Amino acid sequence: DKPCRRLFLDYQGLRILSQWMQDLEWSLPELDFKLMIQNLLADLPIPHRTMLKDSKVWSTMQLWSLATPDDPTPSLSPGKSSNSKQSRKTSPKSSSSKAAPQSSSSNSTSNDPTPPSGSGSSNHTPTS
Repeated sequence: DKPCRRLFLDYQGLRILSQWMQDLEWSLPELDFKLMIQNLLADLPIPHRTMLKDSKVWSTMQLWSLATPDDPTPSLSPGKSSNSKQSRKTSPKSSSSKAAPQSSSSNSTSNDPTPPSGSGSSNHTPTS
């Protein structure tokens, strides 16, 4: 079974599957098929998220998680997911840049009891 599942991935099975997924609606047989697809995806040896994103399975699953019978194709999902990714990318950078000065400040503060007079005199030396 495992070699067959790997071959399914190697021969673009996720792309074919994503096309079927995009055509499914809200009838009872189609909802059952959605569950079977989710179980299949859970059993596949998918090595990384990029494979799901490239095949558009990832975005279809996001739509399924937000869709309702009244709104089967919510348009807000792709915009929200990309915005939240951008904010996630921005947050760690700002956090790490804030963390770095704080840690260097705390390190210099712990070393500062002796150097303040030395750093003060060294500041006067370049200025003079």
